Amino acid sequence: APQRKQFNLVLTADHDSKALVMTPIPFGTHAERQAQIQWFQMLFADTSIFDMLQNYTMGDGSDVALGFVTKRLPLGGLWDNAKKVGLIDALQYGARISVT
Repeated sequence: APQRKQFNLVLTADHDSKALVMTPIPFGTHAERQAQIQWFQMLFADTSIFDMLQNYTMGDGSDVALGFVTKRLPLGGLWDNAKKVGLIDALQYGARISVT
């Protein structure tokens, strides 16, 4: 069986689109970094037509392009609740997510 490795992401808040954004932070050898990016794109990246349309309506063309290397989670009406409980402020500089 392949050895389990660590996969790192950063979670940030996008105030303009009122969304949480997950971005992979690949590390290791060139092959390991490529595998991590491909894994992220397969499982999380905003690559479906629905995701692309959603990113366009919530932001602009650049958000659609960034969808291939990010995952946007629009909060919509929950944004104000997230601000009230301090989540948005806590993500001001991003939060590391580590998956093993």
